[in-house]
Amino acid sequence: MFNEANAVEEFFLARMMQRGWQYCYGADLERSTDDVMLETSVRAALVRLNSEIAADPSRADEVIYKLREIWRAAAGQLETAATELFELLETTREEK
Repeated sequence: MFNEANAVEEFFLARMMQRGWQYCYGADLERSTDDVMLETSVRAALVRLNSEIAADPSRADEVIYKLREIWRAAAGQLETAATELFELLETTREEK
């Protein structure tokens, strides 16, 4: 039986792993199941990967805020949220 949420998740995971991202099983992560992202890890990666954010780590909060807004705006529309997040990640990657 087709399940849109699973299909979107599988698509998203496959695309990210093709680009060198590592998949971690959710139950193995130190976070609440209600958390959309691993905020501490995202913040650390932003500082490590972006010289402007490294110069002013508070700028990571701006990016995290935008990521949260993408998920909120697309509540119930997983495909839209995944597409927007993927586009944001691709843009960020191209800027490096």
